[in-house]
Amino acid sequence: MSLEKYKEVIHKDFLKDIDFIDKTIKKLNLHPDSKIIDIGTGIGAMSILLALNNLNVLTGEPKIDHETDHLNNHNHSHNHGHCSKAYHEGHHEDTVKEYWEYWGDWKVSAKKLGVLDRIKYQHFNVEKLPFVSESFDGIFMYDTLQHVRNRDIALKECLRVLTPDGVICAIEWSKETIESENEAYGYEIEYVDPNTYIKSNSVSVETIPGKFVIIYIIQKIRI
Repeated sequence: MSLEKYKEVIHKDFLKDIDFIDKTIKKLNLHPDSKIIDIGTGIGAMSILLALNNLNVLTGEPKIDHETDHLNNHNHSHNHGHCSKAYHEGHHEDTVKEYWEYWGDWKVSAKKLGVLDRIKYQHFNVEKLPFVSESFDGIFMYDTLQHVRNRDIALKECLRVLTPDGVICAIEWSKETIESENEAYGYEIEYVDPNTYIKSNSVSVETIPGKFVIIYIIQKIRI
């Protein structure tokens, strides 16, 4: 399935810089047998893109009740700031419910693109990952860290379950994109730079800026 078909299925908010993101994934040269995890499933944008790159993916997020928790959800997945005060203060509860349904089920998108069999889902919290150390060759987070309370703990956990030669790919919105979204829609998006939360000198962080997002490539430094 082509990236063009992906663009027809995935919501437009997650198509910004998608060619840039896709090229970056390809440059990582991850083997098809690599153990990959996508933290923060959301609408499935990252998992599906990885699956389209012939990778098998485990994805997940904390177990929450969308009916009751969506107004105060700070440790979840890809909201892209849509749950802003401006939105909720001006809309009835039924409208908010419809808004969440508007995003759809990631499984539907994955099935349309023919990659559902490459994606497995389970609930987990990034601040306490239920996996043994050095479990994954690739860890991906797309618009995830801004929704995590304890980012230093979360990144430490990701490094714990990362193999010695593995890579963490964290994708967050740039300051310019955040300012633009806030001005246009009142979205409450927080700028996040993983460098702020990584405390170890044995970790390298490569920053790759795009037009709308910044990709952070995080790896363990081999001594």
